Amino acid sequence: MSIPSNSTPLKLFSFAFAKGFRDIETQDEFQWKKNRCEQLGSALRWGVGSLADTLLKEIRNPVMIVGLTSLALLAVTVAFYPGTVLTITAKVFPLALKLKPWMVKMALYILMQTTVAGVGIRAYGRLSNKLLVQNWQQGRLEAVYPGEKKRY
Repeated sequence: MSIPSNSTPLKLFSFAFAKGFRDIETQDEFQWKKNRCEQLGSALRWGVGSLADTLLKEIRNPVMIVGLTSLALLAVTVAFYPGTVLTITAKVFPLALKLKPWMVKMALYILMQTTVAGVGIRAYGRLSNKLLVQNWQQGRLEAVYPGEKKRY
């Protein structure tokens, strides 16, 4: 693995977190062979990464705005009226009573840890890819960020 010598922290961050890369000259998607580390990292962060990408792409869609507003209202309701929410949820989903708070916390903890591990493993895989690092160092590529609509 070689960390680009002329990289600033921002350039390294862009390299690690980019959804993909675009060739600056042709504005086409840059194709490269992903190694196993990058494939594993992409798979581990797929759920959260694809959700964030979709939300960022569709944030101006009225349906998405209504959905996110409803989700925010639900979160506030759960925070301020947990007893009422539990009673209503138990009537609609009786199996919800079997869930303990530690189970929900553990599931969220595992989701967060696998996402962070996936980002790190994917970054390591990208830094191990000589072709990708060389093209990035020479300024032939630009990062395509999550939420960015494809121009190519």
